[in-house]
Amino acid sequence: MLSPEDFSDLQSAFGRMPADTFVRRCEVVTRVHTEDSRAWFLLGAAYHRLGRIEDALRAFECTLDINPDHVPALNAKAGMLMALGRRAEARALLDATCARFPNEASTLANLGFFFEQEPGGSEQALACYDRALAADPSNRAALTNRGYLLTLIGRPLDAVINNRDFAARFPQDAIAHFNLAESLLAAMRPQDALAACDRATAIDRSFIKAHLTRALSLSELGRLKDAARAFEHVRSVDPGAIARAAGIFEQNRTMAPPPVDPEDIYLNRGFVHLNACDWSRRDDFLRNFAARVNETTTRDKPIADYSFAYSMLATDIEPGLHRRVVENLAQQFVSRAKALRHSPYTFGRGGRQRIRVGYVSPDYRDHLNARLTLPIYRLHDRNRFEVYCYSLHEDDGSEIRRQVSSAADRFVEASALSSAEIADVIHEDGIDILVDVAGITRFSRPDIFAFQAAPIQVSYLGFPGTLGADYIQYRITDRIATPPAQRRYWSESLVYLKDTFYIYDNAEPLIPVPVSRVEYGLPIDGMVFCGFHSFYKIEPEIFATWMRILNRVPGSVLWMMGTDAVALDNLQREGAAHGIDPSRLVFAPVESRERYRARFKLADLYLDTRTFTAMTTACDALWAGLPMITTPGEAFPSRVSASLLTAAGLEDCILSDLGKYENKAVELASNPRSLRVLRDRTAANRDSHPLFDTGQRVRQLENAFEAMWQRYLQGLPPEDFEALP
Repeated sequence: MLSPEDFSDLQSAFGRMPADTFVRRCEVVTRVHTEDSRAWFLLGAAYHRLGRIEDALRAFECTLDINPDHVPALNAKAGMLMALGRRAEARALLDATCARFPNEASTLANLGFFFEQEPGGSEQALACYDRALAADPSNRAALTNRGYLLTLIGRPLDAVINNRDFAARFPQDAIAHFNLAESLLAAMRPQDALAACDRATAIDRSFIKAHLTRALSLSELGRLKDAARAFEHVRSVDPGAIARAAGIFEQNRTMAPPPVDPEDIYLNRGFVHLNACDWSRRDDFLRNFAARVNETTTRDKPIADYSFAYSMLATDIEPGLHRRVVENLAQQFVSRAKALRHSPYTFGRGGRQRIRVGYVSPDYRDHLNARLTLPIYRLHDRNRFEVYCYSLHEDDGSEIRRQVSSAADRFVEASALSSAEIADVIHEDGIDILVDVAGITRFSRPDIFAFQAAPIQVSYLGFPGTLGADYIQYRITDRIATPPAQRRYWSESLVYLKDTFYIYDNAEPLIPVPVSRVEYGLPIDGMVFCGFHSFYKIEPEIFATWMRILNRVPGSVLWMMGTDAVALDNLQREGAAHGIDPSRLVFAPVESRERYRARFKLADLYLDTRTFTAMTTACDALWAGLPMITTPGEAFPSRVSASLLTAAGLEDCILSDLGKYENKAVELASNPRSLRVLRDRTAANRDSHPLFDTGQRVRQLENAFEAMWQRYLQGLPPEDFEALP
């Protein structure tokens, strides 16, 4: 057994001596002092530092043979078992250790880390970290892992609280301040994140991750010159750090790399703030964004972040600016296609009795767009059309995926193919009309269409705006969604369906799920205004209108939907600024489709957004018999609800301005009889008006396709036209 002095000397050498040298010293010591558990433990730790996991495991087992109650060795052994993939053994050991030492914080933290690596294990992991911190509030592993996990699962506000405690308990720990900075950045508080980064780098000047997060914070704040200098410092110290960090950003396989230019980060994060209803710097941001687009498009520079094409649709940016953005992107897609395929595809004219239509989408999964388009595939007239579907997202095992696959004549899982390979498959399949039902959205592949793999290409449904591309010949729309004044903002030839361009599956049953106001925290007797909108659709002007409505209707609530903690916090704070108690903003969770559709009957009136209106959700509300009011703007995304309400025979629910919209909501809330009459009419019109005549909508779409095809066979160029009813 080593003397206390000798062990102290050996222990202090662990941090000073190179790992391989220390291993050799420990090996000598353990050969001489075979029964010294402390020496065996240090040897295991040294092996671990060298990455010799199996050797480390054996050393920790020797430690435990000598001292079965050596808790650090028990935890270390579990860690080595996990590293070797022997997770069942690791779990059994951690469980047994927790049973023997129920208040041992380090073991509870390790068990939490075990659960964190398990699919769906986040809540169990958090419970373990909570138990660890209850036993030892200063347990560093639990504080570190808990804060990281909370950020990862979308609870950044809770992560900030955790990490503030971490930094307060370890004020000289650079990692504690860095973790706080990361959670603050996730909570969209870049100024505070910058301060935390500064504290981390003051403690450890070589902490490159903290310098990188500092650069990101400066970019988000719009301090672009300072951010550029911070990025340059990172590059000079560790040239690969930025590329490694870029890997944490989720991105589409066809999209450009995540932004590392300070201005691109500023613009990207600016939209993230708007999407979470943080309007504190909205006006300045939109002005800066418009200036950037003007500069980029006039100089024919590429726009790096494709997400702008969709994000800007939810703002009041002038539609012409949006067209310039998508035209810029389309030019990039064409250049890429030409580089990959030097000669264009060739096509015949005719030769088959049936038109072969191909649909391209990343949403053939548990997604609203799959439900939206399913009736098209199912109801296509097989005497006139063949239906091909090309999936850009792997199978999620959902029932809707199976239904879409079954409804198509040919279903192609193309997610593993490159865009050029998918274009080849489409051309080999002999598609006559290729339909983009996604546009530029998450997981989409808009560059597929730049190859012009089919003679006619059409944009429909998924993207509420022009794609600005010469290779997209047509856009399906209607006269209300696209009035004459908006024609100049479209590059495609417009095909107008008679009633509405939208489609909804009237064959999907409205399952009578038992739901109650009590379970959702709604007042039993008070007026329930409903707005199940994605948060990015909510803007300050419409929200202020909603708050005025609540102020004018005592006892009323606004029932919204979402779980984004930052957005909820922002909305409640904005509501309080308008004099509305936060309790009057009620948020429904994300639930099964059956419960989601059933709960519409608990509300009294659906309040639409303005710049980017409800679409599929509007149909869900009207199908359930919930009346809705809207006030259309000028651009396409602001007019879709007006198209839907017109097709539902509810033109009186379309108000010309926000003042009339507000008064209509208050009038209906104050007159139960009028509201009841409107509800009855909404329910009755479901079966008597064209909005929910799904079969007729498919016939109109087919008539549009046939007209396009006939023009092509006759050698005529695309043009605007009215589809036959």
